[in-house]
Amino acid sequence: MKDIESHIHGALLRSATQETTLFNGLIDDLGHLERLDGPELDPALRQLILDRRNELQRALAQQLVRWRTMGGSLSLTAAPLSTPAPELHAVPDQPTPGWGDTLIELLTVGRHQVGYNDELVAIGAVVEGVSKWPDLPRKSQATLIEWLTARLRNLQHSGEERDWRVEQAFSALTRYSRVEKPGFCYGLARDHLPRDESWAADAVALRERLREQLGAGEASPGAAQQLLSELQELSKELDIAPEAAKDAVLGQFLTALHKALDQGLTVRDPLLLAMTAPHLEAMEGAPFKALRRAILDQMDHRI
Repeated sequence: MKDIESHIHGALLRSATQETTLFNGLIDDLGHLERLDGPELDPALRQLILDRRNELQRALAQQLVRWRTMGGSLSLTAAPLSTPAPELHAVPDQPTPGWGDTLIELLTVGRHQVGYNDELVAIGAVVEGVSKWPDLPRKSQATLIEWLTARLRNLQHSGEERDWRVEQAFSALTRYSRVEKPGFCYGLARDHLPRDESWAADAVALRERLREQLGAGEASPGAAQQLLSELQELSKELDIAPEAAKDAVLGQFLTALHKALDQGLTVRDPLLLAMTAPHLEAMEGAPFKALRRAILDQMDHRI
């Protein structure tokens, strides 16, 4: 009986902690919008701020209802009569030397995963590395936030129920954008729609933009040759594998292919196109979108 009571107490404590984190995030966001609002703002921008404030107020009311339902208590105190508007100034863009290695690390730990929970864990790994984000140029910080935001929005549209982990990640991204001011980050506002055909497609495009910001955006010739050699070995195994083992070997090939693309192997490499074209139908999902397009483009040129 004591074990059951301990388990229930632990579950309630975790739930209370999660609700408190979300509540504090909403309060922070709402306070920031209140300080930004003012008659001197551009009318269109002011309307966006007012709409977002209304959304936050509704979310805050729902949060309070959940908190009271859980048995939580409220304590109200008087707020200051006025809060000075924040001083806005240009922040110099001074990335840390070697920031490219930091970005590669973030792209690697956060590479796209197929399953809902695996994808959320990958996004969380990048968010946990938030202390490294200021090392990047501001435009890369903004693109990184947009990349993670597109993936979170895609998860929201996947049919899963409301997930506090998704909301917590959104809160972290919004807070970073507000405090560090890397630039406008598309997707954080609820009324934003995908720029491409879907949020998943947006995430692919944003990841490619991050790779471009690294420089060439491709693996070095030596690294590319190593990646191709590994894929060639698996391709040979796939060719000679007995029928009963083909699915398993194909799975290994696709996993290695995904990893190679993440590490900067260009989708325009002739050898890569030749190896992967026979498996076009098996390359499903956003990670292979650019490669599928390159294969189809090559087929069109041959017709």
